[in-house]
Amino acid sequence: MDSIFLVPLITMFVLMALSMPISLSMMIASLAYFVASGNDIGIICHKMMYNTYISYAIIAVPLFIFMANVMNAGQVTDVLFQFSKACIGKRRGALAHVNALLSLVFAGMSGSAVADASGIGMIEIEAMKRDGYDADFSCAITAATATVGPVFPPSINLVVFAMISGASVGGLLLAGFVPAVLMTGSIMGYVWYISKKRNYPAGEKYSPKEFLSITIKATPALLTTVILLVSLYTGICTATEGGALSTFYCILISMFYYKTLDFKKLWEAIKATAIQSASIIFLICSAQCFSYIIAMSGLNQLIADFLMSVTTNKYVFLAIVNVILLFLGMIMDTSPILYIVLPLMLTSIQAYDIDLIHFGIVFTVNTMVGMCTPPYGILCFISANVGKANLKGVFREVLPMCGMLLIILILLTYIPQLSLFLPNAML
Repeated sequence: MDSIFLVPLITMFVLMALSMPISLSMMIASLAYFVASGNDIGIICHKMMYNTYISYAIIAVPLFIFMANVMNAGQVTDVLFQFSKACIGKRRGALAHVNALLSLVFAGMSGSAVADASGIGMIEIEAMKRDGYDADFSCAITAATATVGPVFPPSINLVVFAMISGASVGGLLLAGFVPAVLMTGSIMGYVWYISKKRNYPAGEKYSPKEFLSITIKATPALLTTVILLVSLYTGICTATEGGALSTFYCILISMFYYKTLDFKKLWEAIKATAIQSASIIFLICSAQCFSYIIAMSGLNQLIADFLMSVTTNKYVFLAIVNVILLFLGMIMDTSPILYIVLPLMLTSIQAYDIDLIHFGIVFTVNTMVGMCTPPYGILCFISANVGKANLKGVFREVLPMCGMLLIILILLTYIPQLSLFLPNAML
């Protein structure tokens, strides 16, 4: 390995320790490498412009963000909340089930775990507390279910994974459907058990006429993700084109069906999208530059050679990766893991002949479980702050749910077809 690589590596971690954003830390570290090595700094511009901005897939990122902002501005959250309540009915622990179901439904509108926990999470937590649920449990279930968003399509995390790894964007989005459903189902299974044990309140009974009325009202919002998946399944659109179609559809239903979106709100959504997209795309650009340096240093090959000397079995390798990612997820945010750790693993993935789509799902689920696992557990911090609950209590309540998610992670790791059968059948 080129020893000069220590310069950008140390630079990046020092800057991150000083609370500098990861995007700036990686970009400055990349510049430090080129200055220290005497290489042409113009390569950075090439990597940013050629490898990133000419990528057709990257257009999906601002489109997904815009779709989420339009749906939020269109105030469809209440509609989806009522629909989820109607689906659960009189089951004991109804609002906890609604929390899990709504996170799956709303995932297609946000694609972000933090957005789910801090946005829709506020509505869910307050509703549960009013209904007699413990504040700690209400926040814990919100943190656990928020992990579904970045797995269920459309997912910005999966698009970024595709950008860094070269995997199919459409394949990854389709692959996320079944794992997200399994994650939601596992949490709802735990809710069913704990609700009976603690005698949590039952939900409201809806007549067939009321249920039909609520379903009809919610159907246009629910069709957003369906349009994206169907467009990918039929081959009519790429992931980017499907994102554009879904976004246009969101604007239409918000303005003309729900009539909750006007041009002023639309303009605010456009401005918010521009700011958020610029931040994410700059982060992707920085990651592209840093990935180039990793490749130049030979560090990824060194790691691959070391792992191959330890084991040639890809399933043992996946077990090692799971342990590493879960540990990292417990102590740091998902962004450094995605943008720094993933490039280091790509050569190893190729060496073990692991499907990139399968690994993308395993990687994403890993980082999501880490986001609600102590001692870092950023989703627990967010939900505890929103719900004004004791963080220690939230951590205690979330651990069994993390256990359920770990079971799903193991299944996804060692049964690749759980995530691959949809993209294999449809693409």
